[in-house]
Order: sequence, then structure tokens, then C-alpha cells
Amino acid sequence: MASRTQKSVNLFRDLADVWLKIMVTAVLLLVYAGAIVALIIKVVQESPWQNNIILGAVDLMLSYSIPTMVRHFFPKRDSQD
Repeated sequence: MASRTQKSVNLFRDLADVWLKIMVTAVLLLVYAGAIVALIIKVVQESPWQNNIILGAVDLMLSYSIPTMVRHFFPKRDSQD
């Protein structure tokens, strides 16, 4: 009986960890999306070539950082990282 309770507690902790990871990832993605929207608005309002270069650089950084962030928060179960 105790092992069943322990399994239930472990499952509850695992679910809580998953929801925490989902919430942290969602908040970070919203911050990134807000930054991109702000940069796009800035480029639309004034469009010198420097702003286009900055927007392209930030877009490149985000395209590499979002998959890395997701892999960090949701590692594979069999990995030792």
C-alpha cells in the first residue's frame, strides 16, 4: 500500500514539474515574441538599413535559442544531461 502511495506522490511531482517547465517555457517564448513584435514595429516606423540588420540578427539568434531552450527544459528521459 505504501508503494502505491509513493508512486502517486512521484507521479504528482512529475506532473507538477512538467507544468512548471511548460509555464517557464511559455513565459520565455512570450517575452521573445514580444521582443520580436517590438522590433518589427520599430522597423516599420523607421526603416533604415541598420534596423533591418538588427532585426535579422535577433531573428537568427531566436531561431537557434528557442530549440535549445526547449531541449534544456524538456530533456529526453534516457539522456544523462
